[in-house]
Amino acid sequence: MDEPQPPLLPGLPDHLASLCLCHVPPRLLFSVCRSWRRLLYSPSVPPFLSLYALLSDADDSSGSALAGFSSYDPFSASWWCAAGSVGGAVYVASGIGAHYSQGVARCAERWDPMTTTAGWERVAPLKDGRFSREAAHAVGFKGKLYMVNVWGKAAKEGIVYNIESNAWEEMPRGLLEGWNGPTASMEEREIYTIDEGTGMMRVYDCERDRWMDVIESEALKGAVHMAAGGGRVCVVCEGGDEIAVVDVAANKMWKVEPPQGNRVVSVHVLPRMSSSSDPDFVF
Repeated sequence: MDEPQPPLLPGLPDHLASLCLCHVPPRLLFSVCRSWRRLLYSPSVPPFLSLYALLSDADDSSGSALAGFSSYDPFSASWWCAAGSVGGAVYVASGIGAHYSQGVARCAERWDPMTTTAGWERVAPLKDGRFSREAAHAVGFKGKLYMVNVWGKAAKEGIVYNIESNAWEEMPRGLLEGWNGPTASMEEREIYTIDEGTGMMRVYDCERDRWMDVIESEALKGAVHMAAGGGRVCVVCEGGDEIAVVDVAANKMWKVEPPQGNRVVSVHVLPRMSSSSDPDFVF
């Protein structure tokens, strides 16, 4: 027989206690007691940012065998299985099929799940098909989508899609020249990149069109993917054996290991799922 759960706050009904506790920082809720910990994943508490990772089998050198989409709980230092989440429109551009086609190479489309049709729609095409030669990396920043087709010090091309005007623009020179590794935006207000050769993390200064140093570490050399949110940048280290987490305000870094037997392919910073949005979650 299940034991009755103690009240969240003695002397108050749980629905009133949850209104009080929802203002307590999530880290404190997790550390006090089990009933408060369970409250973290209820609809009463606003979703907080968590680290999600796409994993593959550590024995698969090609990375083709995906083990699943998992999330890291920073409060318990544990990994949780979770579903993906899309907070805004998705854009794809400059594709390639079984045979080269100029039309497909210049094509760009958008998918917005918040629309009534929730289908793919065409947007302004690229001026040419040069981006179809290699996989392009795209980052949203201040209402625009920034794409660069090559990492590292090699000659590269960049292009910018202006969502408001539905037009493609040239990328600022300083932004393009310093884009030398994986890149991510922080709530679309700041862009961070890592020089995969030196292990230096930088943030872009759009007023002066230059990159500013943030932190340098051997662990960041060879970085393969990154995501940002909540004042922190999460970086997949070379080989996918670790995730480096950088608190940009405090200029501190620590590491998170994936579940045993897995390696990290990519990371994402998303709001924590609640029990109302995940029917398989046991509250």
